Amino acid sequence: MHRPRALAVLPAAVLLAVPAGAGAAPRAGVELVSCTPALDPVARSAAFEGRMRAIRRSARMQMRFTLQSRAPGGDWKRVAAPGWQAWLTAQPGVGRYAYVRTVQNLPVPARYRTVVRFRWLDGKGRRLARRLAVSPACRQPDLRPDLEPRRLEVLRAPGQPKLRRYIVWTGNAGLTAAGPFTVVLRLPGQPELVTPVAGLVPDAREFITFTAPACTPGEPLAAAVDAGATVDERDEEDNLLAAPCPD
Repeated sequence: MHRPRALAVLPAAVLLAVPAGAGAAPRAGVELVSCTPALDPVARSAAFEGRMRAIRRSARMQMRFTLQSRAPGGDWKRVAAPGWQAWLTAQPGVGRYAYVRTVQNLPVPARYRTVVRFRWLDGKGRRLARRLAVSPACRQPDLRPDLEPRRLEVLRAPGQPKLRRYIVWTGNAGLTAAGPFTVVLRLPGQPELVTPVAGLVPDAREFITFTAPACTPGEPLAAAVDAGATVDERDEEDNLLAAPCPD
């Protein structure tokens, strides 16, 4: 089963250019340089690069990253990430400063961005200017499969008046294929009926048919997919479908 892991921050790459002519206005910004969705939490990552240029009379340049996330339907919230709240300082005398922050093990589904605060200091550590920039968002969808029983039909069995054909429409609403699982049919007073399914690709439907004694109109029927919880799914709460036996 999927268990969330702590965020992992990779070592940052610091890019320092040779001294350049400094303008009067502060120039800084941040970009989303990579966004990697993945089924494996360890492989999910986002990388952001902050860039700034020296200004007149500045002796030091600094930037500080804050990671934020937004779940579907929610607001942006700060995410605690090791080292992200520290001020990063360029070497004295450089004209341009760039720093890359990379984070892994991102919980899903969510979007991730960074807010970067820039500041320019003089030789005595006094602030000359400051600026704030927000990166584009990295979308991290939940790529796991999502099996669900979508409909339960009861049909007459040709030539067998005491039997019925029970058809369970099974689908995969997730973004990746599901491996082997079972579909279970539960009828009042009858043993569970189980059919194995080899797997199901995204957006596909499988019609699982059971032949069993006729149910009494109004009796409760139930179908369950992946009742043994062998598939790691995006939503484990939609695997059961209940319906009354039709007239």
